[in-house]
Amino acid sequence: MIVGEVVTLDMLSNFLRYFRQHAEGVEHMIDQRRSWASSAGVRASMRSNRGRDTKPELSLRRLLHRRGLRYFVNRRPIPSLHRTADIVFPRRKIAVFVDGCFWHGCPDHHTVSKTNPEYWSNKVRLNRERDQETTQLLREAGWMVLRFWEHVSAEEASVEVERVVNVRRSQAGLSSTRIPPDDLKLVPFPNRASGSLRVN
Repeated sequence: MIVGEVVTLDMLSNFLRYFRQHAEGVEHMIDQRRSWASSAGVRASMRSNRGRDTKPELSLRRLLHRRGLRYFVNRRPIPSLHRTADIVFPRRKIAVFVDGCFWHGCPDHHTVSKTNPEYWSNKVRLNRERDQETTQLLREAGWMVLRFWEHVSAEEASVEVERVVNVRRSQAGLSSTRIPPDDLKLVPFPNRASGSLRVN
């Protein structure tokens, strides 16, 4: 096209078609060069993983709601700290995390990837270190941190969350009819021998 030339609809259409074809090719080449995935299939699979509202999270939230507990979802317990909890009870200072077995290195179910194992083992190691740091920072700020593996039953996790919420209520001097006064001790939930349930 020459500046000042009249542009017809056909010319514009051809230009856009040409641009789209080449832009897609360039974008695909850039994606392939920068991609951490070993194949396009792996990349598509990993990109489809959800960061929030996973099935285990939704199941736990439904049961907590059914138990009359109200909470915030996918929220930073401490606004200045760039860490997001799956479920937050801000008045009780309780942060709940539902950790995925693959992404957080579950001792029972995590499997090392056969393709690109160095990348994935490093990724999981960094996730675990970040989890420990998050737990420590929240504890130092007075928060109770509960972490559950995704394979722990939602029923089991909801019972423990409700117990801790009730203990926190009683410590704040608020009445709670769900736990008898004799049982109001903050005792860590018993860890399973398999390590399937973590409560920090």
